[in-house]
Amino acid sequence: MARKFRLGRSRKNAERKSQQHKKSTCFVKKGRPTKKIGIQQLSTGIYLPPLWSNQSSMQFVHFCKIEHGSSNQTAATVTKSVTINEDLSWSVNVHGHKLIAGKCNALCCVKDKITTKAALSRLVHQIDSLSVCSGNPDSHFLELADARKGIFHSPSKNMVAFIDSFFPVMFEDEMYSRTLRCNECELLVTNNRCDTCKQYRCTLRALHSQWLRQQKKTANHASISSHTNFRYLKTPERQQRIRRLRNEIVNKRKEVERLKSYVNVATEQHEIYIEEALEKDIKQIMEEKSNEIRKTYQADSFQCIFWNQQLELLKLKDKRQIRWHPMIIRWCLSLKLLSSASYHALRSSNLVILPSERTLRDYTNIVKAKTGFSTGIDAQLCHEANIDSIPDHEKYVCLVFDEVKIKEDLVFDKHSLELVGFVQIGDINTHLSKFESCSMPQKTPVAPQLATHMLSFMVSGIMTDLQFPYVSFPCSTISGDQLYSMVWGCIRRLETCGFKVLAVTCDGASSNRTFMKLHQSGDNLTYKICK
Repeated sequence: MARKFRLGRSRKNAERKSQQHKKSTCFVKKGRPTKKIGIQQLSTGIYLPPLWSNQSSMQFVHFCKIEHGSSNQTAATVTKSVTINEDLSWSVNVHGHKLIAGKCNALCCVKDKITTKAALSRLVHQIDSLSVCSGNPDSHFLELADARKGIFHSPSKNMVAFIDSFFPVMFEDEMYSRTLRCNECELLVTNNRCDTCKQYRCTLRALHSQWLRQQKKTANHASISSHTNFRYLKTPERQQRIRRLRNEIVNKRKEVERLKSYVNVATEQHEIYIEEALEKDIKQIMEEKSNEIRKTYQADSFQCIFWNQQLELLKLKDKRQIRWHPMIIRWCLSLKLLSSASYHALRSSNLVILPSERTLRDYTNIVKAKTGFSTGIDAQLCHEANIDSIPDHEKYVCLVFDEVKIKEDLVFDKHSLELVGFVQIGDINTHLSKFESCSMPQKTPVAPQLATHMLSFMVSGIMTDLQFPYVSFPCSTISGDQLYSMVWGCIRRLETCGFKVLAVTCDGASSNRTFMKLHQSGDNLTYKICK
């Protein structure tokens, strides 16, 4: 019985709690509903400041301020306007530009929606009391803006500032018809200028000073390089040009003095003094021994030419008047090509007088060096071998080729405007390599390969002492089939020039062995491996 009593009591308590919950959810005390104001009710009964007018319609509320720019201006202009949209959101236009509420510090406290007449009246009176940002109406800034066609752009080509001539602005009790305004200007401020225009003023000063320097540089260049006769210039222009030319002469004289002092310091540090008596003795000894040199050596020998050249140089006061013998130039070129540092040390020792490196450079660039075959190299080879005058047995030559390790690098050729250093193994091989790389399924494009070796071909005379570097190809890894087209291309051109290629010589590299095996047909052996 006790257990049944407890179960019935718990069931009654649960029913009582559920009834109380239903009562609390069903009988809720509701508040008085707020009365919404429509667009038409907002536009009526608003006290507007002077010069403001009501231009509202059924869809929106619109108040605008109409002003005259000056006494001479007859047309009226809407300078400020307030618009309340159908969703009770508001917007403001100042001097034809829409005001961004989030960026205007003066209107940051105004709510996003206007729901009462009092709030609308406060907004209109607040906008009327605020002054329009004057921007930067300085004349020198406007002159800079006119030179930039009235618009300033950022490095990303976005508009940063522009000339605003919609309506005159007031700054320090003066009226300006134009001003330079930032693209993010606040438009309405409590003072004369907003913070954005103040910060951009520093940028304008820097741009203006840079613009003045460019104008001055252009004016100086035009005045100095002008070919107008002085008699056709006016007096102020003539005086200005004379002043600028005088400054140019002064600057050139200072530069000459600076270079003279540099040369004097370098001479004091590196010069070698020779006493006059010793110099006279050297000249006297050379003149006395000249007869013995002529008797000992022939007149066209290198020893005699070298002796006479040095004797002439000792007699000359100005060494720039010397005319070097071709044999001396050849000898100096061979020394420099063997070791540039050794030639420089020998010339700097003043033991012998040798041509400068600048003089030798003029003789080394007779034929423009480039990779691959060249008609200029063919002509030079025929000239060196005297192909038209030698007998037939001296036309037999041997073609020698080998690879040389080089440093991987790129060099810009200013004559051909190309980068030199990539792999170039002939037109046919290059096209075949490109076709093979394009036909392979690859996700990323194949980049040009840098050359690590130089494949050089040399023509060596069999019955003569001819040794001539003929052609070179920059490569990385060479195969036997690629060598086939290059070797037979050399043979074809040499046979066209009049030579007779009797043999081809190379080392025992795997690619060279593969190239040799390509010529084997049946039992006939067309090559021989020398051990």
